[in-house]
Amino acid sequence: MWSVKRALQRDARKAVDAYWAGDVRRETDGKAWRLELGLSREGMERRAYRHMENSKHLGHHVTKALVMHQADEVFETSVSRHLFPDASGRRHGRPMTGRWWDYTRIPGRARSHTTARKWETFRLHGTLAGHLAAYRHRSLDRAVTTPEQAAMLPPDVRVLEQPHRLPTPYALRDGSQRAR
Repeated sequence: MWSVKRALQRDARKAVDAYWAGDVRRETDGKAWRLELGLSREGMERRAYRHMENSKHLGHHVTKALVMHQADEVFETSVSRHLFPDASGRRHGRPMTGRWWDYTRIPGRARSHTTARKWETFRLHGTLAGHLAAYRHRSLDRAVTTPEQAAMLPPDVRVLEQPHRLPTPYALRDGSQRAR
């Protein structure tokens, strides 16, 4: 997702520079000029889709919903804060490409293109029982064997843990997954 965000930030910076360079077009019809340059939420989403479709590896690792939400975040945090002043009349600076070290989260939800008023989020690969078997916390009571039992535990009890190196899951005959 970092590569998508970086590409969108670079595209946003170039489009914003073109917007401010087009003095006559901006003064004549600024809204149409922004739409033509793709400086809208939908324009940023289309750019993100193109980046994903042109990439050979991204299609295997991210969904369009995640890419769309990343585009929404770039638009809100960079483009709209620069183009439109806040309540005090101040604008933020030009959109910049952030550093990899500052990329600490993936936006979680995105609007569905197929169903109105529906939100999509990450898909869990495998089952909850499979995750409990593979990534069980070492201090979790052995009597807890199902996700339903784990859900009944108090909030301060750790159920899953992530090791420094994730084990490679392999498929069992019954279709479930288990760590090696």
